[in-house]
Amino acid sequence: MILLLLQAAQAEECKRELEKRTKMSVGLYAAARDAIAALAHSPCAVIVVDQNLLAGKVNDCGLAGANATATPPLAWSFTPNTNCAGTLTLTIDRGYTYTATLAAPFPPAYTIEGTKVTLSYPYKWQFNKVIVFVAPGATYAGVSQITSFGLMQNLN
Repeated sequence: MILLLLQAAQAEECKRELEKRTKMSVGLYAAARDAIAALAHSPCAVIVVDQNLLAGKVNDCGLAGANATATPPLAWSFTPNTNCAGTLTLTIDRGYTYTATLAAPFPPAYTIEGTKVTLSYPYKWQFNKVIVFVAPGATYAGVSQITSFGLMQNLN
């Protein structure tokens, strides 16, 4: 039981670190200002998110070397899985829109074009190795995906 609590605390800490690295990252800013054509090649946003993961001592799963997969009209996904428990997925959606309620003279439901950066990270649990000793025959998922995202108005 103590191991489960420790693992849950570690998973929560990993989630907080990923959220911080995604939302507070200048990678979101870089994605919001990157030229759309740059995202298909070597976008600044991917490099910045990768560097932020490494700075937070989070395995980047080889993100810097991942190739982009276009998802029309304006989204790109990067799915590296080098030395990782599963597949990390970074999605940059330059065509994301959302509404905001603003004061006059703006319309009541103002549509804003933005960039949404979503990071899905494979978290490896250790508890699945000892669950068989606690409850023989029981199984526990070895890997869970932790997802975080950041959103910002497009700057160009």
